[in-house]
Amino acid sequence: MNVIQEFIDEDREFREQLRRIRKDEIKQLEDVVTIRFEKEAQMRRETERAMVNLIEERFSLLQNDIIRQQKDRTEAVTQLECELETDFPKLQDCNQSESHERQE
Repeated sequence: MNVIQEFIDEDREFREQLRRIRKDEIKQLEDVVTIRFEKEAQMRRETERAMVNLIEERFSLLQNDIIRQQKDRTEAVTQLECELETDFPKLQDCNQSESHERQE
């Protein structure tokens, strides 16, 4: 009877040892998966941060370009208005002079 009991006890210990080994292996696999997920999440955050920075930089460049073009356009219109204000009366005078000369 002792032999059977010893065999049962040894078998129970062996099974318990196998269960602990499996439990440890599962824990190790869980740790590996958790570390991989954390790395992926960190990489995703870094990529998102880099993309946001790139988008903000490009937006800023585009905004500055639009502001510069608007300023250039405003300056061109102002310059044109000034030239028209000075040249148009001269052209009218010349036109009137020519009209008077033709009429005479």
